[in-house]
Amino acid sequence: MRILLRACRRRFNKINSITSRRLSIFGKGDASERNSIAMQKAMADAEKIVGFPTSFLSLRALLNEDFEGLAVHVKKVINTKHPLLETAKDIVFNSKNYMQTRGLVVLLLSKAAKPNFDYNADHHKTATEIYNKQRAVAEITELIHVAFLVHRGIVSKSNMKNPIKDSDMNFGNRLAVLGGDFMLATASLGLAKLDSTSVVELISSAIRDMSTALVTMPEGGVALFPRQLESFPIGTQKWSEAIRLASGSLISNACHSALLLASHEKALIDASIHFSEHMTWAWQARSDFNRLKSKDQIESSRYFSSLCSLPVAMMAEEHGRTEFLLNLTKRRNHETLEIDVEKLYDTFNNKHSHYLKSTNDLCLHHIEKALESLNIFESSEAKRTLESIALSVK
Repeated sequence: MRILLRACRRRFNKINSITSRRLSIFGKGDASERNSIAMQKAMADAEKIVGFPTSFLSLRALLNEDFEGLAVHVKKVINTKHPLLETAKDIVFNSKNYMQTRGLVVLLLSKAAKPNFDYNADHHKTATEIYNKQRAVAEITELIHVAFLVHRGIVSKSNMKNPIKDSDMNFGNRLAVLGGDFMLATASLGLAKLDSTSVVELISSAIRDMSTALVTMPEGGVALFPRQLESFPIGTQKWSEAIRLASGSLISNACHSALLLASHEKALIDASIHFSEHMTWAWQARSDFNRLKSKDQIESSRYFSSLCSLPVAMMAEEHGRTEFLLNLTKRRNHETLEIDVEKLYDTFNNKHSHYLKSTNDLCLHHIEKALESLNIFESSEAKRTLESIALSVK
């Protein structure tokens, strides 16, 4: 693990200041920079409140020397153009910039719910009033998230916009498969130790949902096959469902699990689910808004394709559906397509900018809903930090 981190830092040290902004879920621009600073402060405050770091660097506690052995081989792809290296960079620098929010939200909601005094005394809580099993859920959540980031580094030659040598591609793919599978296997062992079939079912369903999204929504920056456009979300409802599968399911089921393990009442559990779901939609709507405001963000997106973004989904519903998506692409070769960045940018920034406004309005709506869901929790530092996280997305 240490070898992997050192190698990534050496390779990307010169572009760290640029990359850290690009990796932020808020994108570029003065307003988004302010939001990013507010989010980083909220994340730093959250780690102090819950007493645990939940970034990728802290996941070493869940991994063993077997993973370090795998990390040695990652050095071999340092000088290639395989996406696995970009994924490793994302993980390291996202961690550094407090963008690993899932585990922290789980811990903050656990703390905001207060200790349950009817809970079995054998299940000890820590000095921060968070039960050890709740901490384990937060760590498992981060581990699953990172595992899927690693799996997204798997590519096929036909999907590469900038082809690489077959040997480099195959070797990088093997590492992505093994690394991601190892993390998921480790997360499964952690789940078994929680001794709760309900929690296992919840987290397993989240893994199923994320796997579905991984297949139906391609990553940004890769070539597209025309038939793929048929699975892209059309309309706000389909977009919401797609984002719930891709991101919302993991964090909402993790929050559900954490409060369930402490035997909290259904009202608190429901509130935690609603907060996490609305925040997921708000985060993604803000991300979609910001990346369509920048040509660089559209072209170098490290999330799902910009054609899966909310403004595109809204406009496609009213202007030809899949045919509209096709019109925002251009031929890369006789088999594949790529996004026409100029056309996409011009469509939403000059001709039909009201879809960006609608996206912003929906983001604000979900923030308000997330804040409303916190009303059931008693006043506390954890609750105030959750409110700060929500407001930082505005």
